[in-house]
Amino acid sequence: MCIEFYGTLFHADPLVYECYDNIPFKNITAMEIWENDKERIELINEKYPILIIWEREFLNNPEDTIDKCLKFLKK
Repeated sequence: MCIEFYGTLFHADPLVYECYDNIPFKNITAMEIWENDKERIELINEKYPILIIWEREFLNNPEDTIDKCLKFLKK
């Protein structure tokens, strides 16, 4: 099992960034980040179930997010 924690900036949260927004420290667009993440998720998911947790999700409701992770790990 795999849990990935996606930071708002590092993974270009689609609720914050538009597809053609440039992500300065990476010097690529949000769309390019999403494409790279999608490829990585597909590779991981070939062998392991994966759960993605967004930074905003955790910051808005840490208790529910932790419960979500625990339920995922108990599967």
